[in-house]
Amino acid sequence: MLKERRLRFWEEYVEIVLDKNYKRFIYRGHSQGHYRLETSIRRAFQILKIREAWRSGREREMIESFRSRAHLYLSHLPSARDDLEWLSVMQHYGAPTRLLDWTYSPFVAAFFAFQQMSRECVVYEINLPELHNANASQLTGDWREGILDKVRNFVVPFLPNYQNERLILQQGLFLVPGNIQSSAEDIVEAYSDTDRFIVKYVFDLSPHSIQEAIKKLKAMTIDDFRLFPGIDGLSRSMYLQLLEAKRQF
Repeated sequence: MLKERRLRFWEEYVEIVLDKNYKRFIYRGHSQGHYRLETSIRRAFQILKIREAWRSGREREMIESFRSRAHLYLSHLPSARDDLEWLSVMQHYGAPTRLLDWTYSPFVAAFFAFQQMSRECVVYEINLPELHNANASQLTGDWREGILDKVRNFVVPFLPNYQNERLILQQGLFLVPGNIQSSAEDIVEAYSDTDRFIVKYVFDLSPHSIQEAIKKLKAMTIDDFRLFPGIDGLSRSMYLQLLEAKRQF
């Protein structure tokens, strides 16, 4: 089990995270407390009942298929040999990948956690220097070499060279599991010193408190309209517009 810290007031979280050094910590918000750190490709494997022995090959085939056709739609493409850069492009356009979205901003993560107005939602926090120390014995040489073909039980932060507008606006980066057979959370829990680098903040807030927190985040210019450029953000922002309209009556 990951180390949990339960919070009953938004102000508790603000006080904690404002004391952290920027870019030494990364965050990920989940709108439901029971959601685990699970990659989209592993969820797809489970839903489609793809055998474990076939999964590595299926991931490779999917990347090759995307790479062979992407030039029809995109003008700037990563190097053919850089699998992680290709995975970041695929992640951006909604393909199932082994990448997990994280952010350097504790407030962006909180905004995503509060999206569904769930009474119990969570934000994960990782201390990057401590994670680096925990990985020291495993990350020998270029860990990116053969990332798709080797099974290694680690998670590593990754910021692509080709960053899209959404990633920049969300102050985003990725966490890469070295093993697609296990959930990212299972890999993290298997570290001997997990408590040193990851904390799970569990919010137990009333709907009114969540609404007030979202209002404060919006005052910080953190909302769908600004985090998702273009019509995607405009469409996503309609939910909060409905919420604000409700509060007027």
